[in-house]
Amino acid sequence: MLELMVVMVIIAVLASMAFVSVGLLQKKARRVETSNLMSQLTAALTSYLEKWPTLGDKKPDDFRASPWSYLYSRPKSAGLGPFIELQLTRLIQAKGGNCSRVELANKATHIVDYFGNSSDNIISFAIFEGTAGTTRFAKAIEMRSSTGTPDKPKDDILYRYVSALSEATPSSEPGDAGKFVQVSKILGPWNDPLDAKMQDLDDPKLKSKIP
Repeated sequence: MLELMVVMVIIAVLASMAFVSVGLLQKKARRVETSNLMSQLTAALTSYLEKWPTLGDKKPDDFRASPWSYLYSRPKSAGLGPFIELQLTRLIQAKGGNCSRVELANKATHIVDYFGNSSDNIISFAIFEGTAGTTRFAKAIEMRSSTGTPDKPKDDILYRYVSALSEATPSSEPGDAGKFVQVSKILGPWNDPLDAKMQDLDDPKLKSKIP
């Protein structure tokens, strides 16, 4: 009987270890998929900025209210073709704090990462504008995935764009201007209204300087 109990304990321990390992592998896979998704978005945003100098018609909030429409629905309806196409599983409609799945891509407003389909999983944007004469331009853009842990910003995946018209940031490298690069700290303050948890965690220690 004792030997049987020992065997059962060993089996239970091995099963729990296997369960933890599977969970870690799943999280790692989702992180890789999310990083790939964000790389696609950086290419789309770069193409967009080659046509228009800033994000949003009159202010950045226009873009943040529906980034998908600027990258897909609006250019497609204008005959320009979308800057990016994604599976419906990565798209949601977010209104008034409520998120819902969509059956048609042109009904979506936001993109979500591979960790879920709630407001915590929305790919959010911090946008900082500058002016050159009377022309508005995107001085810096940051794109964030919380990777399923919105209360742990150190786990985030972050990409940053700094315009060639802006001064270099402490985290910039020669040749980074005018393209997106993956970074570990935000410029701050995080100004996407849909990403309230990031605003609550507005920690100066996590920031670089605004260019």
